[in-house]
Amino acid sequence: MTPKDLAKGLLLTIGILIGACLCIWMIYTLSQLITYVVISAVVVLMAQTPVDLLTKKWKVPRIWAVSLTLLLFLGLFLGIFMLTLPSVAQQAQQISHWNTGHIQQQFLRFAQQLDVWGAAYNWSVSSFLETQQPSKWLKFVPQIMETVLGWIGEMGMGMVAVLFLSFFILKDQHAVNRLILALAPASHHTPFMNTISSVKQLLSRYLLGLLLQSTLAFLMYFLVLWILGTEHAFLLAFLGALFNVIPYIGPLLTSAMVVMLTLLEQFHGQWTLTHIMHTGTLLIGVFGVQLIDNYVSQPLIFSRIVRSHPLELFLVTLSFGLMFGLVGMIIAIPTYTILKVIAREFLPDHPFIRILTYKL
Repeated sequence: MTPKDLAKGLLLTIGILIGACLCIWMIYTLSQLITYVVISAVVVLMAQTPVDLLTKKWKVPRIWAVSLTLLLFLGLFLGIFMLTLPSVAQQAQQISHWNTGHIQQQFLRFAQQLDVWGAAYNWSVSSFLETQQPSKWLKFVPQIMETVLGWIGEMGMGMVAVLFLSFFILKDQHAVNRLILALAPASHHTPFMNTISSVKQLLSRYLLGLLLQSTLAFLMYFLVLWILGTEHAFLLAFLGALFNVIPYIGPLLTSAMVVMLTLLEQFHGQWTLTHIMHTGTLLIGVFGVQLIDNYVSQPLIFSRIVRSHPLELFLVTLSFGLMFGLVGMIIAIPTYTILKVIAREFLPDHPFIRILTYKL
């Protein structure tokens, strides 16, 4: 290898490193804009079906169809936001003013009661809590709630940006398609267009299915919490429906949140057996909702929407979760659907791909 070749290789390596650093810097600097674009893409996918229905079936001009659909979405969002905001603000304000030292004493007192019941088995909860010092991790809860309230204050600007981007992407959809095709080789234009069309259709159906599943989960959670007389039943059910987006882990977070807030609301100096029984009944009700959601509504909805077997979706979700954590579990099904569509368009003759995508 000549010195000239070494110099070229060194310059190429330096150029790649500089380009990578610039990309990372741009992503970091424009992270808020990227977030708006991603949210707009989700809104566009959800709005695609109603917009197509208005334009193709009812012959509504596209600009009016897009405007009506986005106004409907905005109305639904604001309605849910206005219903939940008072409860969220009240609960967040209470939590942000928690005296963590006092709560630690409450837990220790409760543990002392449990020690009386556990003395016969030689185990002590209070000793464990004194060792762990719960106040160390409880002090982070008010900070988290204050951060959430800060996010709520920034939502106005974000909502305007998302609506603006979503409107023009939906209105000038063909311009977006032409831009994507300009980046693809001419020989692959047809597979690219087929892929874009299939991905948009399947992801639109997936997001609408996710909305349907979350709505059903919210109604079931609210019914159980309301029947059992839980304070802030609407807020807890709404948060449970949001956590439900995370497969398998979300329901566990919901259970922990409901139990913790219920125990803290009921504490007035000491916990009694009645409080424990009520919390146990509440936990059984929440688990019942999760069983119905995990084994009935979720498999039925998503297996039909993304046209995959329930076992296939379970294995994919588990695999993505092991590789990428919670974020992987959330994006597992849509990512897998996109990969299946791409494989069907570009490798249609492969036997394994034919078996995997025959329902698409």
